[in-house]
Amino acid sequence: MANSTIYDIKLRYMVKDEVSSAMRRIQASTRRATKSASGLGRTLRRAMGAASVYFGGRAIKGALIDFNVNMENAKNQIAGLLQLNTGGSFNANMKKSVDLVGQLQQRAKKSAGTTMDMVDFASRIVRPVTAAGLGMKELEEMTAGAVVAAKAFGIEAGMAALDIEQALMGTLSKKDRFARALLAPMGFDTESFNKLSAKARAETLNKAFQQKGIKSMAKA
Repeated sequence: MANSTIYDIKLRYMVKDEVSSAMRRIQASTRRATKSASGLGRTLRRAMGAASVYFGGRAIKGALIDFNVNMENAKNQIAGLLQLNTGGSFNANMKKSVDLVGQLQQRAKKSAGTTMDMVDFASRIVRPVTAAGLGMKELEEMTAGAVVAAKAFGIEAGMAALDIEQALMGTLSKKDRFARALLAPMGFDTESFNKLSAKARAETLNKAFQQKGIKSMAKA
């Protein structure tokens, strides 16, 4: 009977030792798995961070390349339009175009419009501006003023450029809402404005772009 009791006690201790040993192995495995998972998490976070920087850098680089390509295309377009409407060599007109774009870039830094807004707008109104007998300075002034005014009134650039073209040519109509909104506060309707000389129409438009409130509206 005593031997049976001793055997039972030994058996219980052996089982307890085995269970304890198994538990220690499970705990050790859990710690290793947790450490491995933590390391994997850090690795994944590092990889995701690196990927974000890489693809973000590529996106920025792509945007800069697109911007530069668009700017070069605009310079060529303006030079070609100047040559077509005023004559002279392409190289001479390209110099004028490059100078114009440089001035518009400086103006864009201080206005509600972007450089691309202004360069694109300038390319749209080269023909009517030169047809009215105006020069590069007038083209610059009118472009900068019109872009800010278009922003103020929430008018799409292409539509605004079309209105300016009609106004400069003396063919302003009731459907040209942007130009009419600019001119009405100055006391002009379509008929009275169209009767002005080409030079007077250009001067009047430039004055219209400088009206109080337009710059504030563009920033709002």
